Parts: sequence; C-alpha cells; structure tokens
Amino acid sequence: MTNWLGSDDVWPTPLSFVSPAMAQTVQVMTQVGWLEVQTLRGDVTIQASAPRAARVGDRLTKTGDTLTTGPSSATLLEIDNRIGTIQVAENSRLQVRKLGTLRNGGWVTTLDLVRGQARLRVDKRILPKNSIFEVHSPAGVAGVRGTEFGVMVNSQNRMVVGTEGGLVEASAQGTTVTLKPELGSALFPQEPPLPPLPLDRELKLELEEVDYRNKLLWVSGRIYPLNTIFANGLELAVDKSGRFEQLMPLPSEGRLALKVANSVGDGQGYLLMGLDRQVE
Repeated sequence: MTNWLGSDDVWPTPLSFVSPAMAQTVQVMTQVGWLEVQTLRGDVTIQASAPRAARVGDRLTKTGDTLTTGPSSATLLEIDNRIGTIQVAENSRLQVRKLGTLRNGGWVTTLDLVRGQARLRVDKRILPKNSIFEVHSPAGVAGVRGTEFGVMVNSQNRMVVGTEGGLVEASAQGTTVTLKPELGSALFPQEPPLPPLPLDRELKLELEEVDYRNKLLWVSGRIYPLNTIFANGLELAVDKSGRFEQLMPLPSEGRLALKVANSVGDGQGYLLMGLDRQVE
C-alpha cells in the first residue's frame, strides 16, 4: 500500500470551527492570506495573472488563483501563518475561492477542488475562534471541524470526503452529515450526502468481467463505495454501490494497470497481463 505524499506528522485535537451552514451568514471579510508551494514533483502549473510552471515559494493569494498537477505529479502547500498544509495529488486542480479575515477576528480559507485529490491538515491551536475552513466541489462542501481529512473529486463531480482526525461536516442540498475519524461520505451533484461509512484501508478490487468487444477492452467490477479506481491512469466512473464498467482501447503491451484509492491518499495497485494474447 502506498501513500502519495504523506508524512508522519502528528497534529493536535480540534477546537471549534464555523460549520458550512454558519459560514453562509458571514458577510464582512478583509482579503488577506496565501497558500505557498513548499515541495514539487513533476508537472505542476500555477495560474495567477498567467499560467506558468510552479516554483517553490510561489503563492496563491486571491480569488481565482489556481494550481494544477499533471500525471505522476504532486505538490505540498503551506497555509498562511503555518496553520496547516495541503497535499495535492496528481491530475488535480485546486482553486482559491476566499482567503481573508473576518471582522470578528476569525480567518477564512475556502477552496474549490475542481478535480483530483487533496489531503489537508490544520493546526487549530493557532486559529482564532469562529474561523472558516471549507473545500467546495460541484457536489457539495466539506467544512473542517477537525485536523486532518481528504477530498476526492472525479470527472462526474462525485465528491468523496474522508476524515482521519477531528470532525468534518459534508453538506449538500440542505443536508449536513458529520464525519468522525475514520468515516467518510460520498456526495453526488444535486443530491444530499450519503450516510457516513467507515474508511476502507484494504482497497480490494472485485473484477466481474474482462472481455473483448469489437477490438476494445470491456472491464467491469466493484470496489468499496467510497473508493476510486483508475485503469492505466484513466479514472473510471463508479456508482453509489461501488460498481464500475468501462469500454476502453486495448492497452499497449497487453497490460492493464489498475489502482484503487481512497480519499485520504492510500492506494493499491493491480496488474493484468497477457491481454494481447487473448485478442482474436
């Protein structure tokens, strides 16, 4: 089992945060703050005034500033005033929604995870009371009331949130579920969050069918409902039960590399070989 940019740091127990519902009532904010690039691996692009290759020390500071990672790429961001970090995995796009301070002294950090995966750690001993920390996607909002959590957003805008420490609130369509440590939830567009489920660390894969149809490869199977599956780097659509099915070009050299991942950065690989020998 692998972890895509993890560390063994221990972060403290949470205090109190504003929930997503409470955050909607806050109006007065001064725009300050930043996310700073600490480490880079592979193809990482930053877009502020214009897109360019990211460098260590670059900062995202205003609404709309965007960071994008390519295949086999990752980056670690530090949140302003050293309140925490954001680990951004490959094939991800993270955008600043709001960075600032409130009239009551609270700090605001709200981000859009357009696609991909991010793992966040927050040291709430440093944060003032009534601070807001949220990650948005087209499917819903994850509001931090804890210290460590992960978010995944796929091309169908399915959002999966998993908590490793403290509490996180997942909200959509007027419904909020609270996720305690080692629990997660999936959010689909225009639907309320699914009930909490335990995080899966085994990352098992159940293949139902591998077949050939008109010189294309048909793959179907099932994974844990909160997990995501990739085939040769292509993310496969997964329904609420964890079932997937995909018709794809035959892989080069007859190999199909499958990877099952959860929202907090764990991944397990599987390799199918000799597929080219079975083609008529």
